[in-house]
Amino acid sequence: MPRNRTPLLALLLAASILTPAAARAQPAAGQFEAIVVRGDIYADWTVAMAYGLHRDIPVITLIPGINDDEVVSMVLGLASFDETPRVMVVGDRRAVPEDFVIRLESQGVAVSRFGGPTRFDTAIYVTTQLWGDADTLIVVDGTRPELYFPALLWSRQHSAPIVYSSEGRLPDSFWASAGTYLPNLERVILIGDPLSEDELSRLSSSYQVVRVSPTEAPTEWPRRGRLSALASVLLTPGTAVGAALGAALAYLLASRARGRETPLDLLEGFLTADERAIFSAVVERGQITQDRLPELTGFSKPKVSRLVAELIDRGLIERERMGKTYVLYPAKIFKAGEGSPRVGEG
Repeated sequence: MPRNRTPLLALLLAASILTPAAARAQPAAGQFEAIVVRGDIYADWTVAMAYGLHRDIPVITLIPGINDDEVVSMVLGLASFDETPRVMVVGDRRAVPEDFVIRLESQGVAVSRFGGPTRFDTAIYVTTQLWGDADTLIVVDGTRPELYFPALLWSRQHSAPIVYSSEGRLPDSFWASAGTYLPNLERVILIGDPLSEDELSRLSSSYQVVRVSPTEAPTEWPRRGRLSALASVLLTPGTAVGAALGAALAYLLASRARGRETPLDLLEGFLTADERAIFSAVVERGQITQDRLPELTGFSKPKVSRLVAELIDRGLIERERMGKTYVLYPAKIFKAGEGSPRVGEG
């Protein structure tokens, strides 16, 4: 007998229909009427929200297999404003499935996809293709989701795109494209310490670099004040989806505590087969080094790294550096009461 997912569906549906700004009846030429982004990939959501806030475009969050029909209905509703709605999709085919895009196109929607194989590539692609007039750039460590909101606040204040660093470096695609696609770029704002000293020196040779603390408020706030400025970022579809997922997960974890669910059961509808293989290997062992996963799953090292990063983004697993590799653990919420020790713990 199938499990009852009504509470989860209700929460996700409610979350998916919130938008940062109302769609305008007559959008400017060449502008998108809506942005669709995967609601549980927060790196992509942050990039989409930055552009949505900049251009006053509503952002619709998609959870594949959960709210596809509702999102399609919302997009088709734009036809009352424009005979051929124009929609921007953020994320590659693993994030927003191609079947979903084809479904929109078959109903007369013009879809433009902006996505790369990783969150780093997606951010660079959106930046270079859509922010050509930007004079400021926000750089944040793409492996630290807790810094996405501070980056979004600075992005909103300075009308600036967001790009992600990894292991202290900007993507090679940034250096290859910035001079051509960002001709007006003058200043780069670093959230925390996302770059190594060598990379910082390289960046400083071409641009004015400003480093800010993640807890530091933007130096200039909109006239409506700090509280409402913060609320306009926080009360958005991504946070609503995050809250919905958290509430749904808490509900399901309560069921698990009564012996009816396992972590894999809880997430069956949210993980691809590849993600499930990685998550299963981590959960079943309590902790595992990342370098063991290629052997256990049959996946290549780059594929394992990508899948691990996605699961960390969603708050499902955690990792700590150990020598030349990482130790992976299930997120704390899955270990409540289980007492799985970490490296260095008794």
